[in-house]
Amino acid sequence: MSWYAKVRMYRQDLQTKLATMQGMVTKYQASVNEFRGLFPNEELPPVLGPLSSFEDYELAQAAAAGQEGSAAGEPCLPRLRGAATHMASLESQLSAVSAQLRDHEEAQASREAEEAELREKLGSKYAELEPMMQALRKNLARVEGQVRRATALPASIQHPYTYSKWDQVHNPENVVENVLADADNEYSALSPSVDLTLCDDAPCFVSEVVIEPGACGPANLEVYTSNTPDKWSLVSAFRCSRDEVQAFQLPGEQVARYMRLRFPNNTRGGNIVALRRISVKGLPQ
Repeated sequence: MSWYAKVRMYRQDLQTKLATMQGMVTKYQASVNEFRGLFPNEELPPVLGPLSSFEDYELAQAAAAGQEGSAAGEPCLPRLRGAATHMASLESQLSAVSAQLRDHEEAQASREAEEAELREKLGSKYAELEPMMQALRKNLARVEGQVRRATALPASIQHPYTYSKWDQVHNPENVVENVLADADNEYSALSPSVDLTLCDDAPCFVSEVVIEPGACGPANLEVYTSNTPDKWSLVSAFRCSRDEVQAFQLPGEQVARYMRLRFPNNTRGGNIVALRRISVKGLPQ
């Protein structure tokens, strides 16, 4: 008999034995189910637990062999079950890593497509992009250092304000200077604009505006800066809240002598805005 014929013969014999074993296990499980019917709630007593299935029997045999110090190998079914559990865990990890790799490849492809599009748009100027980005990073880092060192700047009201006759007679303490004083008096007006002179009329870096609203605080804030009186440039507009102290960080690097803070409306929808305190943070130049 040739080698190939022997292989086929043994393979068929092994497959027949496996089928027989599987059939026996199935019949055994059916017998166990009938056996369960003899007990309350169809539950086997703990002492008969190993009989509930062939695998439980194999595990009980393995435990008994371990307690007796037997050198016999672990039964095959528990070993295979442990290997299957380990394989399932590895497959789960592989799926997670594959998903991460796929996401990385998609992100890389997207970046490369954006890079190619940028090259096409910038043309010969593309070579200047990286030096400009490095300079921008350095500049932003420098400005961030100034923001972290910023403190309250000396400020004063830029020009005299005029008040209505009613305020002069009935509420003479309602003056704009209240927003810079340490007293508890508020300043309220119709869509007020508070014009400030910073650092005794010297240029200074301005990083942040801090306000303490009054009884009817502002809903919006517009920040303007200038280096000459009455020529204002809008820096940014902010949405105010009802917090007792509110801070608004200005974008970029703002250097100015003067600042105008305009409050168009209040949190109730009207135009009379009350302010308790205003301060400006930054660094003298």
